[in-house]
Amino acid sequence: MERNILSLLFFVTLFSLFNSYTQSQGTTQSKQSSKFQHEPFANKKCKSCHESGAPCGNDLVSLAPELCLNCHEKYSGMYSHSPSSSGECLFCHNAHESEYDFLLKEDEPDICYACHEQIKEKMNDDQNSTHTPAVDNCTICHTPHVSDTSSKLLKKNVKSLCTECHFEEDITLPIDLDRVIHKHRPVESETSCLHCHAPHATFFDSHLLAEPLDLCLHCHDKEVTAYDGATLVNMKEILKNNTIHHGPIKEKNCSGCHSPHGSDFYRILLAEYPKDFYTDTFDKNAYNLCFNCHESAVLQERETTTLTNFRDGKRNLHYLHINKSEKGRTCRACHEIHASNQFNHIRESVPYGKIKWPLKLQYEAQFADVDNGIPCNMPNASCVKSGGSCVACHNTKFYEIFQK
Repeated sequence: MERNILSLLFFVTLFSLFNSYTQSQGTTQSKQSSKFQHEPFANKKCKSCHESGAPCGNDLVSLAPELCLNCHEKYSGMYSHSPSSSGECLFCHNAHESEYDFLLKEDEPDICYACHEQIKEKMNDDQNSTHTPAVDNCTICHTPHVSDTSSKLLKKNVKSLCTECHFEEDITLPIDLDRVIHKHRPVESETSCLHCHAPHATFFDSHLLAEPLDLCLHCHDKEVTAYDGATLVNMKEILKNNTIHHGPIKEKNCSGCHSPHGSDFYRILLAEYPKDFYTDTFDKNAYNLCFNCHESAVLQERETTTLTNFRDGKRNLHYLHINKSEKGRTCRACHEIHASNQFNHIRESVPYGKIKWPLKLQYEAQFADVDNGIPCNMPNASCVKSGGSCVACHNTKFYEIFQK
């Protein structure tokens, strides 16, 4: 009898200990409240959405989006995000609570990647350069519900949206696009910055859509009307038909001379360059663009034997052409800016007069043996350039580098 009583006490004690343990475990493992809670849920006002006293998913007062619109204002706009326009609020949001702001099911950008898989692939490609806002938060640029601006659900027009960071915060854009004198036309178009830049991720520097030269030739593969109404040549054809390219073109870097967004200088150049064919006064500063790479002394020294081979003995013919009180020639009078079929980018003709008549220069280089001065035809170590000639407006002009 005593043994039975002891056995009973043992099991009662064991049961009590086990019950205390399971209760303590239940307490420690109980679900913690999420960081963000829907207000009716947080205030235990279940009947705001549910009909019964024991809420479940089948007793809603009404279905979304009508249920949501009992409290939340209806989004309206010209362009709608598909989940929003179809009333699928719960596609992105939790009804009761969430670890993420706005009761999102996942944080940005993962919630967006649930549908936008191609963007995710670009952003996760280690070879791509990613745009910081696209990494941090999609809704920096996009509105998640509706937009009156863009079918891409942008918060503002492209130019305003981009310059909000890239001008006001002085990131990579040192010019005010609204105040600059000469504007690059794509920047002023509806797509604006997106004409050349990828907003999310790209393989190319500066978030460009392609290599710089290829990108430029995407538009300049035909005659183009410039900001001032002038017709620009088909640059792709020019480069194809002229094999000797200017240095920046060789480097496939049009922005070596041009500002891709806009400029206060003629033809959206980076620095001063003469607009006119002739000049009556030589001003070194008028050629700042050229002197970023070329030596300015070539236009300022009357005599030289080292600065240039365009000389007649010691007489510097660059100086002679530029420094004239009347009809001084600018660089473009003799040189092609982008490409030529002649060395030193010498032009085959110049557009003369109002009708732009192509006046032939007919330049010919002269070669001679460096040891005996005998003319030769095949440039090599001993057969060097000794001078040249061109048919000017009315007669032929000659020059000799090495005068006896």
